[in-house]
Amino acid sequence: MSDYRGNDRRGGYGDDRRGGYGDRQDRGSYGDRNGGNDRGGYDRNRGGDRYGGDRYGGDRGGSRMFQGQQDNGSCFPASEKELYKHADSIDPTQIDYSFYDLPIKLHKNKNPDIEPLATLEDMLAFLPAQVATNIKRLKYQQPTPIQKYSLPIAFSGVDLLATSQTGSGKSAAFLLPVIKDIMDNNLKAITKSPQDIKDIGWSRSPFGGRAQPFVIVLSPTRELALQNFNAAWQFSYKTGILTRVCYGGEGMREQSLALRCGADIIIATPGRVKAFIESGQIDLSYVTTFILDEGDTMIDMGFINDIKAIRKSIIESKKIAQAEKTPISDRKLQTLLFSATFPKEIRNIADEFLDTPYHLEIGTVGVSGVNISQYCFNPSMISRYSYLKAILQYPGRVILFCNKKSSVNQLTEQLKRDVVNGSLSKIPEDIQTEVQIMFNSRDEAVSTNAGEELSKPSQIECLSGDNTQRQRIIVLDQFKSGELKLLVCTDVAQRGLDLPKVDFVINYEMPANIEDYSHRIGRTGRAGRKGTAVSFIENGDSTLMLRKLAENLISSKQDVPEWLSQQANQRGNKGGFQRGGYSRGGNNSRGGNSYGGRGGSFNW
Repeated sequence: MSDYRGNDRRGGYGDDRRGGYGDRQDRGSYGDRNGGNDRGGYDRNRGGDRYGGDRYGGDRGGSRMFQGQQDNGSCFPASEKELYKHADSIDPTQIDYSFYDLPIKLHKNKNPDIEPLATLEDMLAFLPAQVATNIKRLKYQQPTPIQKYSLPIAFSGVDLLATSQTGSGKSAAFLLPVIKDIMDNNLKAITKSPQDIKDIGWSRSPFGGRAQPFVIVLSPTRELALQNFNAAWQFSYKTGILTRVCYGGEGMREQSLALRCGADIIIATPGRVKAFIESGQIDLSYVTTFILDEGDTMIDMGFINDIKAIRKSIIESKKIAQAEKTPISDRKLQTLLFSATFPKEIRNIADEFLDTPYHLEIGTVGVSGVNISQYCFNPSMISRYSYLKAILQYPGRVILFCNKKSSVNQLTEQLKRDVVNGSLSKIPEDIQTEVQIMFNSRDEAVSTNAGEELSKPSQIECLSGDNTQRQRIIVLDQFKSGELKLLVCTDVAQRGLDLPKVDFVINYEMPANIEDYSHRIGRTGRAGRKGTAVSFIENGDSTLMLRKLAENLISSKQDVPEWLSQQANQRGNKGGFQRGGYSRGGNNSRGGNSYGGRGGSFNW
């Protein structure tokens, strides 16, 4: 096994009022841009669920140190059984890796050629033995394109800018190389960080009291940070590597105690980790790798100044360490920047942060995966809910997106009422027939969905910026386990979350831009599975958005409805568009087909 990393290279969306990523103000309550000093971490929903019981398990108390993953993930991971629960339920034969056959572009920028890890055997041979065992436990069948290239590039010590669609395996692409680095170069011997994840005695050792990480991973949201945290523990199980996670919405005390018990990898939201750095609880002298996950999302959320401040702190700490000849302080700081899109802001950050990086492009940036079947309806406001009910007659797990928290709450209550009174299945015959024809004849993914149909109000839940972090974790765990069948949410659950087996994504309200559209529908069709995305387009959606949507459909080899082509071509209409091609209302008359038309006929 060749050591790519020589010491010469590395040395070193929305209601307009309240919090949440999807709810534009007070983002600190979700992404923690202000260091996370809110008093989250308990259940504020004292009324419970009118459809029975306490919605979130009845625990209104704050988390306690070392009570377990369900209370505070920053302390230590779940048990081995919980850690690999999802993997143990996977049938690898159901994963279609042909969906990963995407065009790959690697720009070397004067860097040497890199031999990709073409097969699973290559990947396992590249990794330390215990990590390879953990990869087998996770039932990997082959590396994804971004993993094939990112693993050897990242381990070489050279900076990397990687752009790839959601669900492409980015977490493994940046976590596995740094885990290998820590193990192969025996970095834990330098800081003498403990092997035991609960070694409280560390805080009393000569090196204790402050975390001394080798890797800082920034994630835009708590959920994504927790997802990466869980992945890191899956990959590094039984290696002695300590990963901690820091995020807002919970008190800082528990996370601080965990940091003082040692940390080799810190995964965090920018505001919270910045607060820990400023308070002196994290020693950055030994940081060798700085990773930005979902960089475009962090910029959209306004974290750019926090990111720059954190990077500046790392560089300054390393300069001091170099003057003091601290071990590995002479290793150049490596930066890995991962993004689903490549806007101007990301290019600017890459120019500022990255030194002669490799640029890896997987697929076409901004184009949704061909494994996601995309459909567009143009219903009236009155008939839109009937179309939704028709789609919900098909079994499978559904994520339903709205733009406002008020819409999420109202729609969730309406759906629960309709399940209770039996009206969820009362659908106008013409609408039901239209949806049946479309799905049954054109979408194999829908016709083969497994699982029970939506039949109980307890199978429906909502997620928005009003949820506390504990509520979010419980809701997401219930959705992952299959206890929930329908999740109604704002963009709080949009980006980066690894929610397995999502069969449908429904845009009940369209997002403001094509980037958010791509991120939303990217919740389905992940990990080699087929998925279905349905969008309801209404008067008021911008012509520019419709034009970009039509372009996306064409690039993804999808059908473009004739009415969408016509509306998208109505240039100069700044406020919205005139209904054309298809309309509902009056005597239920239609002009044209709601989903017909072929992409190749679209004209700009």
